[in-house]
Order: sequence, then structure tokens, then C-alpha cells
Amino acid sequence: MSIATSNRPSLDHPATGRRGSRRAMAYTQLAPGYTLSASRLVTTSAASDPVVNACVAANEAARSEHVEIMRGKLLTKALLCDVKPFCATEVLFNHEFWWEAPTLPHVRAMTSRCRTWQRDSDWPMTEPHLTRGSARARSFWDSMRLLANKTLWLHGDSIQLQMCDAALCSLMRSGVAPTPVLGDPSYHPEWISNLSARSGFNFVTTVLPNGARLLCSGLGTFQREQVEMVLPHVHVAVLNFGLHYHSPEHFRGMLQTAIESLRRWQSAVPASRLGIWREASAQHFTTGSYQQGAEQRMAPRGKPCECTPLSEGRQHETGLINLNKASMAMERQFVPNAGLGLLPFFNLTAPRYNMHRAHYCAFSGQKQPGICCDCTHFCYTPLFWDALFGDLYRLVRRSPLYRPVYKASAASWLLNAFRPPHTRRAGKRAGGGAGGGGVVRDPRGRPIGLDTERHGFRTPAG
Repeated sequence: MSIATSNRPSLDHPATGRRGSRRAMAYTQLAPGYTLSASRLVTTSAASDPVVNACVAANEAARSEHVEIMRGKLLTKALLCDVKPFCATEVLFNHEFWWEAPTLPHVRAMTSRCRTWQRDSDWPMTEPHLTRGSARARSFWDSMRLLANKTLWLHGDSIQLQMCDAALCSLMRSGVAPTPVLGDPSYHPEWISNLSARSGFNFVTTVLPNGARLLCSGLGTFQREQVEMVLPHVHVAVLNFGLHYHSPEHFRGMLQTAIESLRRWQSAVPASRLGIWREASAQHFTTGSYQQGAEQRMAPRGKPCECTPLSEGRQHETGLINLNKASMAMERQFVPNAGLGLLPFFNLTAPRYNMHRAHYCAFSGQKQPGICCDCTHFCYTPLFWDALFGDLYRLVRRSPLYRPVYKASAASWLLNAFRPPHTRRAGKRAGGGAGGGGVVRDPRGRPIGLDTERHGFRTPAG
């Protein structure tokens, strides 16, 4: 699926998916007063529920803004209102990325959800597994503001594309995304256009006020030559291709090759590059992770389906043939050993069996629900992705790539000027950079008068 065309519906298929394992689930706290039911389907009596009616209205409003969906009479959903909790897809907002100035007549009557729905409660769906206090959530801008004049690249499978959509919406919610967020590919910088022509990747990109650039591409298997064409042009690379590998042997081969490409690229300029592998996401088919035909075995054809919770006791989940377990074990072994960052994702997705697109899996030409069952791709909530962005922020902040500069006050400069020469504290760049900054430090090298944790300073020991 290309993500370079505007107003696109998500046309990815769950059969390309797989991922996960199910160990300690760090993100299992339920929102106060919320109880998960055994069944996700809403009864027909709920049709008179005003909350359901509001969901249906929001779905139709978003669908009406997708010209190709309405013209093709597709069943594509922006919101799934016949399940609990309601499930939002990126169709709800991803067409907004190409909207131009709101003064234009065709845009003036539309309300940007990503720019105006600032609170979780503004969105017409509920997050059942996380609370803001427990998730250590951050916006995507929190990571990008640490990367002034640098490029972060998200590349890989369809979950990576979901991550890209969520990142762009997060930037809009933070008020830092330009208008339009994504421009026509013909306006891309020459180096991106050249890379797209050489690699075959369909890039989308946006530039933020501090000069940081987000670059996204996918979908497909790992292509070493093409990936290595792009890597020298970026500073942070976040990769994952696991949805397209369905045996431990194939997954291991891909993982080791991809990690080696990232390791060599990062080690060439370690102070200016950060390689990150996003951890596997859990799948919730009856077979555990995806196996051929699993999307067809969930329910009779034409009937609604439900995805299956992970369970320690089921044989297919504890056996190594199940990539829910095997992929996670390999990633947690190989990625840190290569000196790369591992972005946690499995524990975040493991309990979310009731947050998949399920019976609205096939968006292209689907006339009734239940053609197949998608237990791979996740329903959108802002908090779900903000939890992942929080872990991304912590990886960037701890890396050598992030070296904040602290400026001393005039009083500190004056105090230092009157010290005996052999006791004066030379200004240094935090994180080991040479010279500059004018920081007054204590004997352990810490800036005087600064809260070291709050300001993100790392002492040589930590």
C-alpha cells in the first residue's frame, strides 16, 4: 500500500500480519469504572442508544469527506459502532493531512479532528486499557523537539504506517504541524525525490518549526539494499517488518540482517545516529499469531467475528511455532546485543484483543462484514499511541544524539570570573560535547542550580 496518495483509505489486509508474545503485561490497567465484557459485539437493542447514534453520525461525517470511499460505495469504516468499545480507524482523520488553508471554501466547512480534539474525551471512542497516569504517555512532538534540524524515519510494515498516521495526528494536536501537514510529492526536497526514485519507496514527509523532519515509508518486506540507500540521509531510524514473516526461521533471518544494517550505520557515526527496532505487536487470532488462512477461520463467512485473548495455557501460544512468543524472544536478545534501541510494543498490545478492526478487515469492495477477520491492526486511540511515543521519547533522550546545551546566567558568569584560574569551571556541552555552553558545574560535572532530572541532564555515571 502506498501512503503517498491523499485521502487514502487503509487497504492493508490482515493476512499480511503477525506479531507478539504475552509476558508480563505492563499496560493492563483499566480506566476507572470500566469493565471488559466477554463479548465485544453490541446488541441490536443498542441501536437506540444516543451514544451509538453519535458514533454512527461521526462515522458518516468522516466517510463523507473521503471522495473515493463514497464514489466506490465501499464499506470502509472510520468508526466501528457495532462493537464495544467503539473502534476508530485512521480513516477518521488521515485525509486531513492534505487539507490546505482553512480559508479555502471546500475546507472551511470541515473541522479538523486532529487539530481540535485536544482531550482524550473529545474523541468518540474509549481507551479501555490505559489511563494517562499509568501509561507515561508523551506526544510525538516531545521526541521531535529533541531532534532539531534532524530527520526521523519510520519505515516497515503496515503497523509502522499506523504509527506514522498517529504521529502526524499527534503533531497536529500539539499545534506544530504545518498546513498542509503533507504536501504533494512533487514538492519534496530533491534528495527525497531522488531517494524515492532509486529505492522505490513512497515517502511522505513533514517539517516542524525546529527544523526536525518526519519521514515515513512502507509497506513490505525488508529490502536491505533500498534501506541502506536511505539510512545515510537520516539521523534516527525506527524499523520493523515482522508482519510479513510467518515462521521463526524466516523472521530470524530478516531480523539479523536488518539489525546488522542498522548497527553498521549507527556505529559509523555513533554520536549523530540512533537505530531503533520497534518490538513486535501481539496478534489475537484463534491460532495466536497469524498463520495462513487464520483470518478466514474466525467466523462463518459473512458473519461478525471476534478476536481471541492471549492465554498462557493454550498450547499454540507457548510453542515456539507461534511468533507471538518467538519474535519477542529474538528481538529482546538480538537488538540490545547490537547496541541498538528496542522500542517496547508487545506489552502495550498484548491485552488489546478487543481493539482490532475484526470483521471490517477487508476495506476494498467489502459489501458486508465478516469477509475475513483482522486481528492484527489496531483501533486508534490517542492514548494508545502516546504510550508508545513516551517510550520513543525516552530512547531518544538517553541516546548520544541528544545533547542539550545549558546557558549560565550572568550572575554565574560573574561569579566564575572572580574565581582563581585553577578553580574556574569551564563551560561544556552536556553529554560529552566539546566546548561552548558556559555551564557552571560542580566537581562531579553537574550543572549548578539545575534540576538534573527535570532538565534532562545526564551525569557521566548515569
